[in-house]
Amino acid sequence: MEDGEERRKLHHFIAFCKSAEILPASSSTAQTPPKRGAPGLDQLMIPIRSKDTILELNPDLINLGLSNRKHGIRANHIFSTDTFSEDCVTYSRHFAPAVGM
Repeated sequence: MEDGEERRKLHHFIAFCKSAEILPASSSTAQTPPKRGAPGLDQLMIPIRSKDTILELNPDLINLGLSNRKHGIRANHIFSTDTFSEDCVTYSRHFAPAVGM
């Protein structure tokens, strides 16, 4: 897929996630823009500043799964470097309703 088309689909999907409260609406909560994983890896990597924001996520998994399928995304990996323990590097949650997880 050409880079511009990939970027357009990603922006559309991120807008959906914000409207469905899967992602915080405020861009100030993100560490960096969400990106797809490596080429061939259909996983959306979503950095968030606060572990509490991640802990409180309660996405509509049916709509998330439908949107994931529409945009060719198999999984959503939401993570933060804000952790509950100094022994940890990241805190994350993983949603993959498009593949039944």
